[in-house]
Amino acid sequence: NELAWEKCDEAILINTNHIDEAITAVSYANELDIPLFFTQHGEISSDVWTRIKKLGVEKVYLVGGIKSISKSVERAIQRTGAETIRITEKEGSDISIRFAESLYKIRKFDTVALAVGEEFGYAEGVSMAIAASRDNIPVITLNESDILETVEFLKEKNIKKTYIIGDNNKIS
Repeated sequence: NELAWEKCDEAILINTNHIDEAITAVSYANELDIPLFFTQHGEISSDVWTRIKKLGVEKVYLVGGIKSISKSVERAIQRTGAETIRITEKEGSDISIRFAESLYKIRKFDTVALAVGEEFGYAEGVSMAIAASRDNIPVITLNESDILETVEFLKEKNIKKTYIIGDNNKIS
């Protein structure tokens, strides 16, 4: 099972239990042309280790706090000589908005997809993430607690078109 890359300086690492974070990282990874790997909280599989080493990854974005990816995993990556950068929710800032903001700094866009509601939105968001990344559309996960921040982002970036994935009854 070969990777699309022979060499890649950067990679994204996400906990397998956090599908919402993976959905939002796909467009960013696609834009930077970097791989996105999955891990458990306290260990990286030997397959992922092999791929990271084979690619010569020098910087790994760890998505989530230490409850998502442990400090021991972070230290193990650092021992390989790679730099680690954590992308976490900060007070008042959802990870999906942080990815969309980072993507906007690289390339302006006027369309987004909103994966609404954990039960259906995330499952459907997985299907949408690949198509969205191909069309340079970020996917933002939306829960009731994120509505104001998301609306602010949409207004600030002058977003003209929004695709809603999942339970649109949660949006009024």
